[in-house]
Amino acid sequence: MSGAGNDFILLQKDWLGSAKVPAARLAKRLCLRRRSIGADGLLIVSRSGRLSYHNADGSAAFCANGSRCAAWWLLQT
Repeated sequence: MSGAGNDFILLQKDWLGSAKVPAARLAKRLCLRRRSIGADGLLIVSRSGRLSYHNADGSAAFCANGSRCAAWWLLQT
């Protein structure tokens, strides 16, 4: 997804199933440009509306643009 110039990988928590990969490690792998999907950050959204965000370096943070994208996605599904 893209929001105000930032691009994000959005995953629904249910899609991860029983995977035990830490979100920080997943973000570092998926957000790596030129070697993976590439993005500014990883959004993990649950159907209940819970959101976690990790920057491309794996650090947890709050991202307003990412939150806006996640809210739009939840409204569309």
